Amino acid sequence: MNVPPPPLLLAILMTVLPVATPRAAAIEATDQCPRFQFNPPEPYRGGMKYRFVTPSTKAGAFASVCSGLWRQSDSQEPSSGTKQFWSITVSKQDDPKLVEAYNAKDGYAADLARADSGNSTPYLYARFQKFSFSWGNAVGYFVQTTKDATWPEPNNAQLIYEIRGFTSDRQYIVAARFAVTNPQLPAAGSNVLDAHGDIRTLVSFPSYKLLEKSKPETFQPNLTEIQDLISSVVILGPKKSQKDDKPANPESSG
Repeated sequence: MNVPPPPLLLAILMTVLPVATPRAAAIEATDQCPRFQFNPPEPYRGGMKYRFVTPSTKAGAFASVCSGLWRQSDSQEPSSGTKQFWSITVSKQDDPKLVEAYNAKDGYAADLARADSGNSTPYLYARFQKFSFSWGNAVGYFVQTTKDATWPEPNNAQLIYEIRGFTSDRQYIVAARFAVTNPQLPAAGSNVLDAHGDIRTLVSFPSYKLLEKSKPETFQPNLTEIQDLISSVVILGPKKSQKDDKPANPESSG
């Protein structure tokens, strides 16, 4: 059944919260989290979830997160196919390091993935690119992380494509992560080469060169499709701002 997609899908819908009955006028912490819209193609809509993040010891900014699974459709088994995680986070904050990264020479100099890597350490950055979107500027790159002394070559079990950017007014940060694969990359296992902490060895691997030179459509998901998806992001601001700016009915159909 073909159902035409809406022109814009609300990534953070007001109906996600239990607001079916009238509430008191008190402002909740999540009301300060920015809402955003974007237009995901059908393969990205599986298992989409929405949540709000409020400042704590681990997160210092109000944020909204949309995540889901990208699915490679199988013509013979429509319900099967590879499923790969993705997420988009919009945070209400300024990040001078990200602004500086827009002028960095490569991903290693920017080292942007370190902040979200937890106990892991980013050791691989490739295909560093700069983007100008309607909402602001961003950089994109491949990244892999490690928890020990191993530096596995680019492989389909670990490879992530990230886009990070800041809005033109520097009020918000957009951070997107997509698990990506390529049929010419190895899967996890004993056949994956190890650079053993040596950057020259790492960049000499054919798999690393593949990241730099392969066409966007050879990756799954397609890198150009990912970039277009992030380009479609529209930041609405916190719920309180929406109330102030939109005195009319704020409910979204659908």
